[in-house]
Amino acid sequence: LEYTITDTPPKDTRVEVSGVVTDAFGDPVRYAYINLGSAGASTDAQGRYSLLIQPGSYSIQAQHNGVILQRNITIEDSPTTLDLHWPARPASVLVHVVDADGQAITVPPMVPGAERQKSFLNYNCTTAPIDADGSGQPWTLTQNAGGVANTPMTVLANAHCTGLIRLPDFSREIAHQFDTTDQPLEYTITDTPPKDTRVEVS
Repeated sequence: LEYTITDTPPKDTRVEVSGVVTDAFGDPVRYAYINLGSAGASTDAQGRYSLLIQPGSYSIQAQHNGVILQRNITIEDSPTTLDLHWPARPASVLVHVVDADGQAITVPPMVPGAERQKSFLNYNCTTAPIDADGSGQPWTLTQNAGGVANTPMTVLANAHCTGLIRLPDFSREIAHQFDTTDQPLEYTITDTPPKDTRVEVS
């Protein structure tokens, strides 16, 4: 017996999704990472990106400097152009964490000669839904921001931020939330240790 087997490579049915990411001034956003399903690409110096993906429904994300722009999208079986207007604007927030006497809460550094350790800050900030591609579809804009007390921290402008303040000795966490604007903000958080309600039994 003799057989001839002809190999027929499967047809590549992926389609191209490409576009340009620009900021509020129309300038290209460099090194933004675009993630669509299993495909991903970074923008170049001109803000351009291009990737190949099978047609279908996905969640698309654009990430830049810790900020995530995201929405659901359906990719048809033809090339798609998706230009993004990066709406993220920075705001400065300064959070002071003090004790009942108004003194900054710090502890000795773990490394000799370093600065005293301050409270740790971690917030999740979210803006109102926005139209980032002119499609009329809502995009969510979020950021996970971290920093330390008594030091200015950059977060999203016009966002609602919720998070935790962890004392430098890791003894407690304090819930904190605030709304940002285009202007610098400053907060002072006074740590009030929980009252000891234990009673002595002897």
